[in-house]
Amino acid sequence: GAQNSQVCQFCKLSLLADSIVLLNHSKDCTNASRPDLSFRYVCYTCDYHSYTSDRMRHHIRTHIGEKPYKCDYCDYCCIQASAMKIHLRKHSGEKPFTCLYCDYSCSQSNNLTCHMKLKHINQLYEETLNL
Repeated sequence: GAQNSQVCQFCKLSLLADSIVLLNHSKDCTNASRPDLSFRYVCYTCDYHSYTSDRMRHHIRTHIGEKPYKCDYCDYCCIQASAMKIHLRKHSGEKPFTCLYCDYSCSQSNNLTCHMKLKHINQLYEETLNL
């Protein structure tokens, strides 16, 4: 589970282990080392930095174990809404990615990429020659 507090490596301030609190601190800490001033957000505990609050918030969640997205059908929980969307396909049976050469379909694009490379490498090669 999540820890109760985190310590900023730059100013040594003890902070509540909450993604909103830590996100605000990653933007406001005046002691934070910013290699490029265009980085608005600098992680309080590692070298990660970001231009956007969304990416920094997801990053912070990896440090504190915060997983706000919880599956209604099983005990799976995760950091990002996009990961939950992919997970829910396991329960719904949705397979939006379909093979161009056979009737294979799957729930994740990377599985289709692997399928194409394993089963249809010759067709893919021929298509690249015809470009």
